[in-house]
Amino acid sequence: MYTILIFVFYGLSNFYLPRIIFMKKIVITGALGYIGMELCKIYSGKSLNYDVLAIDNKFYSARVNQLNTWNIRFKQLDILDFKAINQDLKDADIVFHLAGITDVPTIKSNESKSINEKIQTF
Repeated sequence: MYTILIFVFYGLSNFYLPRIIFMKKIVITGALGYIGMELCKIYSGKSLNYDVLAIDNKFYSARVNQLNTWNIRFKQLDILDFKAINQDLKDADIVFHLAGITDVPTIKSNESKSINEKIQTF
């Protein structure tokens, strides 16, 4: 969990009082899809209160640029890569799992035993 220190100015007094705000870490997998982008849009106005991390295995520059505009971090990761994804999920407060296979006929034609084994280990 991340903490930030914000100095708030109170009235006409000449001093600043520190206030600690605990930010919740939110991870969104499949963030570059339609539903993922809409969810990121919802949290875009709240990104000062939340540490939002968007994860997807694809890279669409226009969508990633939009996430950067919204102060949302992006990582290009495959959710089947357990070691890489585990570091980002271990301290997350909320995980929205939206990643999934969108083109079943292509997957069926390229079916791989190793991919099936990776999915079954979770």
